[in-house]
Amino acid sequence: MRYVVGLGNPGAAYEGTRHNVGREVVEAFHVRHATAFTPWTYDKYRHAHCARAMAQEGEEILLILPEWHMNESGEIFSRHQPRLGEGDTLIVVHDDLDLPLGTVRVSHGRGSGGHRGVDSIMQVLKTRDFTRVRIGIAPQGGQEDVAARRPRGREAVSRFVLGTFAPEERKALRRIQEEAMDTMETLVFSPHTRHIGAIAVPDGPEERKSSRD
Repeated sequence: MRYVVGLGNPGAAYEGTRHNVGREVVEAFHVRHATAFTPWTYDKYRHAHCARAMAQEGEEILLILPEWHMNESGEIFSRHQPRLGEGDTLIVVHDDLDLPLGTVRVSHGRGSGGHRGVDSIMQVLKTRDFTRVRIGIAPQGGQEDVAARRPRGREAVSRFVLGTFAPEERKALRRIQEEAMDTMETLVFSPHTRHIGAIAVPDGPEERKSSRD
């Protein structure tokens, strides 16, 4: 089984916020491959909406949109956990405040960088042996300027990630969503990605810990 989780907060109040980029990308991925996936259905055991497809080699793919709030995302696996290292793979798609808007990175087996949704999944699974598609949401600019331009303090970070994108940022985001989905196609559908490293682009140094909601 290949699990693909799009992180974000559920409900109309959070639609279009920076923190919901991962959820938006997985929703768009489902639309792009509508003929391959089943319609979204509610899974009461995961408290999530799920859609299924089959990879060419016969492995089942499960898209998951948690209905838990971000910092409880790991609860989707509280009853049924993937057998990581025993045949199952997990791909988590999420926003990343340590990457500038316009950036997509793929990581495997790394720390959460302070992302609470990722933290929650790691705590429930008791491992970080899974792949993450990280979508930058920090103000645009060079990578060396991210630390200087990112919000400071828990309240400022919360306001930023729960805020919506400016119109000019939305234009850039559409291109990044397409890039993220292209990356997901390799990760999700290729039979050679059971053990995934940094496929789409080279990974940067380990992110520093930061507080997010």
